[in-house]
Amino acid sequence: MKKYFSAIALGISILALASCGGGNNPETTTVEQPTTTTTAAPSNVVTFDARYSTGTLNDKGLADDIQDGTILHAWNWSYNTIKENMEMIAKSGYTAVQTSPVQQCKSTTKQGAWSSEWHKLYQPVAFSIAEDSYLGTKEELKEMCQVAESYGVKVIVDIVSNHLGNDNTGEAGTYAEAIETYEPEIFANKNKYFHLTNHNVSDDNAKTVTYYMLSNLPDLNTSNEYVQGRVISLLEECIDCGVDGFRFDAAKHIETPDDGGYASNYWPNILSAATKYADETYGTKLYYYGEILNTCGGGRKYDSYTKYMSITDNKHGTNIQSKLSSKYILNSLNYSFSDDGTKAVVWAESHDTYADGTTQGATQDSMNRIYALEAARSGAAPLYFARPNSSTAMGAMGTKAWKSAEVAAINNFHNAMLGKNETISYQNNHVLVERGTDGVAILSSFSVKKEKEVEFEAKAIADGKYYDHVTGKEIVVSNGVIKGTMSTAGIMVLMKSEPDITPEVVVSSEMGYFYDTYDVTVSPKNATSASYSINGGDEVAFDSETKVTLTPDDEGVATLSVTVKKDNKTVTEVYKYYQVEKRDGYVAISGLKDTTENRYLAWVWPTGKDGHWEEVVVSGDVAYIKVPVDEEGNSLIAKSNYLLASFPKDYDIESLYGTSASVWDDKTGQTSDYKMQEDVIEVCTI
Repeated sequence: MKKYFSAIALGISILALASCGGGNNPETTTVEQPTTTTTAAPSNVVTFDARYSTGTLNDKGLADDIQDGTILHAWNWSYNTIKENMEMIAKSGYTAVQTSPVQQCKSTTKQGAWSSEWHKLYQPVAFSIAEDSYLGTKEELKEMCQVAESYGVKVIVDIVSNHLGNDNTGEAGTYAEAIETYEPEIFANKNKYFHLTNHNVSDDNAKTVTYYMLSNLPDLNTSNEYVQGRVISLLEECIDCGVDGFRFDAAKHIETPDDGGYASNYWPNILSAATKYADETYGTKLYYYGEILNTCGGGRKYDSYTKYMSITDNKHGTNIQSKLSSKYILNSLNYSFSDDGTKAVVWAESHDTYADGTTQGATQDSMNRIYALEAARSGAAPLYFARPNSSTAMGAMGTKAWKSAEVAAINNFHNAMLGKNETISYQNNHVLVERGTDGVAILSSFSVKKEKEVEFEAKAIADGKYYDHVTGKEIVVSNGVIKGTMSTAGIMVLMKSEPDITPEVVVSSEMGYFYDTYDVTVSPKNATSASYSINGGDEVAFDSETKVTLTPDDEGVATLSVTVKKDNKTVTEVYKYYQVEKRDGYVAISGLKDTTENRYLAWVWPTGKDGHWEEVVVSGDVAYIKVPVDEEGNSLIAKSNYLLASFPKDYDIESLYGTSASVWDDKTGQTSDYKMQEDVIEVCTI
């Protein structure tokens, strides 16, 4: 059954709004959604029929089918990091957790800052699970899948099968040497197993989309039977580890049977083989989705993919983001290729939009509100991107917003309202998503700086007692009026069930390095009491946002322990901050790894001028880089840029001091670029 939507005209009649879709609907109150965007004045209410869903929940309250649930993208997290957080992943309402690519990649490094390392996972050299990588070992993947199953959470792994890695120059026509080690047959027969081209992809036609290179990476001949067999072997290996689903990177750039002279049976072959293997060996049903950004390109059709799997709809989140603060938001709720969203995976932001800076500057609360609108609905599977911190290392968890009360509430709302119709309204700069007569998710179009009293007209939910699952507060809907207090999250989630909210700690910085003292702002959230201690000292009670000044212990470490309580729940979070010696004329880059195995050089350049290699002094896990000066000897610290690079221990770096020699291929790792002010310490985890 397709999902249609109609607009309810105020007072008189039914007004049809525009969206996309196909097929005729005999009902006079609903219409199809044309592909063009309407410019007519918007209604303030639209309705969607969500009764097409026959999905069920497991005994943990999570959707049995991944498409019916929500997905946590644990980007760059190690298998052990995911495993250690599995209980909270389940409690936060995620049906599935998605890993980064599991294959052996062209880098043998196992750690480093996410900003310099993440892309390497998308340049594989093998069609097998890496035995030991940024993410961990194959055995740790198995263990993580076992723990996930015990909590009712499914595991999706990322698969890269459009291309393999190039060499360290990144130039077209090159191949990572490690391919010869892991895939000797493919490496020895490049003419057979690759599309030999020096052109990069474009959306011009089927050939330029599916046969050309993506970012200079050698494009696999995915129509070849041997290549398909290697992919199938990888999928089966993952299934043996307990994996429940697959995300296919760059699926847009792999041909379908509908691509004419460039067609192949890649998708039906590999997916049918994996489906059969999982069913016959383990009795499990797999989930698949492919990455298709913007369009399929070259006039190709979405249904060439959706007949086999779900696909990404990145335009959906972009449309919401552009219209969320506008009364036209209700005209922007349609999906790009699916009437009901049941073949779509959507997001507020993805790892690509975050890493390339598109959404990195957006606040977390704005991303949460966009996600909340997506996840309040049925059909599409919303994916929540767990952001790293600026200094998060590969394998580590970054920010903790993924388990915040507001995100957990909207996930659990998504699950509880499975199959219930949607009534969506825009009222006083807020969007209300009512599901059946049983609950409503309300999100503000704008950031909420402090708690505020709100009042709305209920369009569908029944009068009665509800609870806000973000704050735990009881709210009574009377005579069709919703009144309550919206928290600074800018999200309310009202359901009839009593909430089970875990108290939270919010700190302004979860880690840091400092010279003398370090100030942290700490706040309790959904807690009835809170206290903190510094370096194991006395407990200090607090009940609201509080500034804490930290000083180091004898080891140069400041430890902040914060405990919050609510009812019978107690949560203690421990944060560590590290003292760094201040050296005049130098900037400090902290968080070095493997200092006994690496040598370090800094690439330094005043903005707009040529750069040079600068000597680095290492003390503990801190790199000190000399600050450039002008002709008069004045410091150029605030006008300069810094990049820290590591090299093998036996590498001759002394000869490079003051030069601009091109030795980038020899490095073992690097940070991103830093711009620094006086007395600012940056953290790199290189």
